[in-house]
Amino acid sequence: MTISERRRLKVKETPPKHREVLKRAFSGRSRKAAIRAFCLECCGYSAKEVALCTDVTCPLYDYRFGGMAKT
Repeated sequence: MTISERRRLKVKETPPKHREVLKRAFSGRSRKAAIRAFCLECCGYSAKEVALCTDVTCPLYDYRFGGMAKT
């Protein structure tokens, strides 16, 4: 299976509400969309859970759309 086929399958398996962010991430033009897509998948596609994320060991923690870490 090619990369583009795998990506199309991933988009198809993603909840409809979040497909556009994944498509933008796969376009390679939006780092913000790539980070958002990663965090959404990690948190079960719940934007609320991303905002409430407390995994400070995640390399993307400071960049997620939940905001910067408080130190």
